[in-house]
Formats: sequence, structure tokens, C-alpha cells
Amino acid sequence: MDKYKIGRIIFIIIWSLKISIFFSQDFNLNKVYFLLSKARVQEEKGWIDSALISYDLAFSNLSFKNSLHLNRAKKVAIKVKDHRRINFYDSILKSNLQSVDSNLIKVVDSLSVIDQQIRSNKILRASKYVNRHLNDEHYTSKFINSKVLLDSAKKTDSLIGYKIISLIEENGYLGEKLVGYNKSLYVHRMLLHFDLDSNSRILKPYLDKAL
Repeated sequence: MDKYKIGRIIFIIIWSLKISIFFSQDFNLNKVYFLLSKARVQEEKGWIDSALISYDLAFSNLSFKNSLHLNRAKKVAIKVKDHRRINFYDSILKSNLQSVDSNLIKVVDSLSVIDQQIRSNKILRASKYVNRHLNDEHYTSKFINSKVLLDSAKKTDSLIGYKIISLIEENGYLGEKLVGYNKSLYVHRMLLHFDLDSNSRILKPYLDKAL
């Protein structure tokens, strides 16, 4: 894999990781990331009280608290039977579930099904066959059929990516607040699958907005 493609892959992975937690929030990104990382280190060292304070400081800078970090903080609070914090985290987790848009969830589910279909073993075999025989002097009917199947899958992949971008433009980023934590992972996965030849150019404005 050439360095250019590796760079694009790294870009989209970093974009997904950052945007999954921090998109459209009004706070200092570096400060919150530092506090969340600090809390994990303090927890590992057994400094439970300090870890909880770090989590509290991070959450105080977030208008929407991500369930991943809430659940981590809750586990820390459980260790010391801090019922006040446990109840507080539970109330936010419950609130997060109530903020989702059921219609958007249905769309994400439908797109995810299609996204998985075009990554079936059949498509994978077609891709390998095309790559193996791309430089052959004569193309067989199997090669042509495999190429047609692969091109169709790539087109569908791009359409899924553009559909997600359209949904983001209409509704804001499809993170946990809109589609729930698990479905937001579906969105990240589909964006990672989005045509690598265009994603860094198309997705960059959203990263710039997030940061």
C-alpha cells in the first residue's frame, strides 16, 4: 500500500475517532481529551477519587456527554460506591436514549445492511480475481462479470457515503445524540468504507468544522 493511501486511511480514522465524541460541541477539544485521558491513567493507578474529579471536569465542558465515557466513569464510581455520581451518570445515560431520532435510526440501519451486502464473500472474491488478472492480455468472461460486479459495489459504496453526507448536512453529525451510540458506530464504519479516492477531500470540511 502506497504512502498516499496510508495517509488517507489515517486521516479518516482520526476523523472518525475525534468526531464520534466531539462533533459540534462548544468547548476546548484538547482540554477535554486531556482530562478524559488523565482520568483513565488515574484509574489505572488506583487514584479513584482523582479519576472521578477528572471525569467531572471533562463532562462539565461538554453539552452532550458520550455514553462510552459515562459508562467508564460509572464503573469507577461503582468501585467506591459513590451513589450520587452513579445516579447522576445513569440519569444522563437515560437522557441520551431519549434524544435519538427514530427515523434517522431506520435510515442508518437500512444503509448499514446494504453496506454489509456489498462486502460479501462474493464481492471479495470478485475483487481478488479482478486484481489478479487485471494485467492479462485477454480478459475472460469471468473477469468481465467480476469487474461489472465490483464496479457496481463501488458505485453503491459511494452512494451510501454521499447519502450519509447528505443526512449530516440536513441534521448535523449522526452521532450518539441523534442515532444512539451503537448506530453512530455504524455511521463511522460506513464513512470508513467510503471511497478512499474522495473521502479526504469530501469529509475534510466536516473535520474542520468539528475542530
